[in-house]
Amino acid sequence: AWANAVTGAIMMTWDQAREMARGGIQLGSHSHTHRDLRRLTQADLSGELERSRSEIASHTGCNVELFSYPSSLATRSVVAQVQAAGYRLTFRFSPFFPGTARDRWGVCPATGIVRSDDMASFEKKVRGSLVRWAEWYFRRAKSIVQKPAMVRERAVI
Repeated sequence: AWANAVTGAIMMTWDQAREMARGGIQLGSHSHTHRDLRRLTQADLSGELERSRSEIASHTGCNVELFSYPSSLATRSVVAQVQAAGYRLTFRFSPFFPGTARDRWGVCPATGIVRSDDMASFEKKVRGSLVRWAEWYFRRAKSIVQKPAMVRERAVI
């Protein structure tokens, strides 16, 4: 299902992907070959997007509406083509949660989880992302709410 492009090592099997989907995890695409999408023709980019989506859907039965840009690389035209292909939400790696929920092109920040992450680093990354999101959310809520005193809690995870 998900193999390392350099070593060929299996990162996740289709059985594992199906199990995750049955458990409520929404699966997304990351392109078919992990190429730099900025360097592709429109036809090649379209093929990358559709082949990945159809392969995931055929193996899992999932409706694939999420997309993560390979190596977090995108241009305005790539983002537009990904959105035109029907991906509802798109993501790219962000080591620090930005001041807004999405960047100027509507791309959401994401935390990178890699094969070398053990459970402790995985938990730290996930927890850190949630804390950064909660801090951003409460800062935003505080600026919107008429009485800032109403928003005093910080998320504790």
